[in-house]
Amino acid sequence: MPIAPTRAEIVDEFGSLDSQIRLLTPRHTLLKTQIQAWFADHKADQPAEARGLAYCVQLSPRKSERTVISKWKCFLRLRKLVGLKATVELVNFPLTDAIDKHIPEAEHKLFLVKAHTGSRTVTAVALPPEAA
Repeated sequence: MPIAPTRAEIVDEFGSLDSQIRLLTPRHTLLKTQIQAWFADHKADQPAEARGLAYCVQLSPRKSERTVISKWKCFLRLRKLVGLKATVELVNFPLTDAIDKHIPEAEHKLFLVKAHTGSRTVTAVALPPEAA
């Protein structure tokens, strides 16, 4: 029966993989961007592929995205269907572009709360050889 890895073994494996990923990510991103640029004018609803000698890189069709082109018309229609209060509850106000830009910080406490509820970053830091 296999023995479960210790906490230290898990941390060390994560650190090792994290180091490798940090080294490879910039080059991977650069190559991916270059390959995507080759297909900038390719039909958006069609997949594409680029072939090398050992690999074939497959590009999916572009994702279908919806965009509200008239926020005012949308707001008016929602207000008519669900009422003003329910419509306002559906709206997301961007903190930086709307609230921080137009409302004095002293008034933020009237409708904002700030709490440590966001995600944590996980960073691996190599220990000096004598600590390992």
